[in-house]
Amino acid sequence: MDSTMTTVSTGSTRRGAVFAVLQRIGRSLMMPIAVLPAAAILLRLGQADMLGEDGLAQYGGLHWLTNVAAALAAAGGAVFDNLPLLFALGVAIGFARRADGSTALAAVVGYLTFNGVYTSLTKDLDTSAVPGVLGGITIGLTAAVLWQRYHRVKLVPWLAFFGGRRFVPILMAIAGLLIGVFFRIVWPWVGDHVLTPVGNWSADNGATGAGIYGVVNRALLPFGLHHVLNSLVWFQIGDCTNAAGQVQHGDLTCYFAGKDGTGTFMAGFFPVMMFGLPAAALAMWHEA
Repeated sequence: MDSTMTTVSTGSTRRGAVFAVLQRIGRSLMMPIAVLPAAAILLRLGQADMLGEDGLAQYGGLHWLTNVAAALAAAGGAVFDNLPLLFALGVAIGFARRADGSTALAAVVGYLTFNGVYTSLTKDLDTSAVPGVLGGITIGLTAAVLWQRYHRVKLVPWLAFFGGRRFVPILMAIAGLLIGVFFRIVWPWVGDHVLTPVGNWSADNGATGAGIYGVVNRALLPFGLHHVLNSLVWFQIGDCTNAAGQVQHGDLTCYFAGKDGTGTFMAGFFPVMMFGLPAAALAMWHEA
């Protein structure tokens, strides 16, 4: 009996530890996601039908707004163009306990190395699959784990300068190289045979796909793991081409790129978050 109870207790402890780590990952994803509303507002205001030539700028004396619109669109677009790097930074800082500037530096070094290696190894492949934010998340988690493990390491006296926090970015350069090689081996297949078909199926079965996503999203909410799913759907699944001819990935990114038919996964989500929840909060305040 005691042995059985010990086994059950050990199994529960391990499951609890796994959930705790997954919840930390979910919380760490909130940091890069938090910047997206500001970027989206800037990008929207910079469109031609808002402050641009087909919007306010067409009225007398306001032609100078076209330059303002271009600047706002560029500012918002810069965030969406660099989402993988932002995720690498945000996840590294959010996941590591007592993180500091060296954690962010390690994430940047790791991502730049990873992206350079992956790009160089896949430039001759007939594939549009890119790791995107998943690559950034992987680098961010790796930087956080390595920082926690090695940020206090002490080297031999003649290498002491490279010890401690300075050691982590060096490790991340090596880790980024290895992760880039690993993604080169597995990611083209995953992208072409898993993510692209899933994205095409979702586009062809929008209501069904959005319904499945909504159910799974709500099921993961009590565990704090819904942001992991959100990151996949918003920034990875599905491909499109923006006005500049660049390939974009994810429902959210393609929506802001102006592709028709995208935004399905957000249709029943953001309106509720933006209007339903404030209304519920107002009702509670009135009744309290």
